[in-house]
Amino acid sequence: MLRLGLWSDKTVRDTLLDRTHLGKIVIGKTKGNGHKKRPKDADGVVMIDQKDWKEYQGLHEAVKTQEEHDFILMHLARKTKMVKRSTSKTIYPLTKILKCGLCGHFLGFQQRQERPVEVRKCWYTDPYGVRCPNMAVSMVQINAAVQQAVEEQIRDVELKITSVDANRIEHLKNKLIELNRGVTAKERALEKEQKAFQADIYTVDEYKAIVLKLKGSITALNNEIVATKTEIKFLEESSSAEKLNVLLEFKRLIVNPDLTYEMQNELYKTILECVEYKRTEAGGIELNILFK
Repeated sequence: MLRLGLWSDKTVRDTLLDRTHLGKIVIGKTKGNGHKKRPKDADGVVMIDQKDWKEYQGLHEAVKTQEEHDFILMHLARKTKMVKRSTSKTIYPLTKILKCGLCGHFLGFQQRQERPVEVRKCWYTDPYGVRCPNMAVSMVQINAAVQQAVEEQIRDVELKITSVDANRIEHLKNKLIELNRGVTAKERALEKEQKAFQADIYTVDEYKAIVLKLKGSITALNNEIVATKTEIKFLEESSSAEKLNVLLEFKRLIVNPDLTYEMQNELYKTILECVEYKRTEAGGIELNILFK
């Protein structure tokens, strides 16, 4: 089946094993009736052993040779099942957060006696027996890199508050002043036109059209004033300031020595979307940290 633009493992395997690509026609793989509405007296479907299939040379062109087919069989025979991942009941810091930077799967953890927690080497093995090469690493290195990233994130958010947010709020406040001036000008114009109508300068229809246009402009300006005030309030009460508070609270709490691994993990979840880790050829580590 095609899912998200990719063939499933079973579809690829069945396609590779299909003998019709050898130019053959194979019949007699099953017998009986497999339809869900089959007659009551009909036998159900039965799979026939491969040695009893009937095979004939077809008229269609082969797309692979027998040698190539044998090579495929040999290759697939090396690995017939996916390796099942063993899971630990212990919740470590960064559980379900730390991912392999090569294959994208979540990584596991282990802790040996009298040693710090370690990120295990990537467990994933593809359907053809090729294991992901991402190696193990001490959580000491991961934690140090994450803490450094948190400090950098705090500085970035502080800078954003003092520049981007502040500038945006100042711009909106200036806009609000202009909008209020616009409303005042339209209201004065409305009073002026009312006096002109009383002086018989306009007909009733002309006056109604002018009033309708001016009141429409005033309504539009008032709506924009409400929207601008709402945005200013949002920027002042939340936005980067709220994000900064969350980061600072995390920084304060994470150093508490009484926190369990599970409590630390819950804290990490408040600020981190995911952390992608991969080991470099030189033995260092590369982290891609995505904050919420």
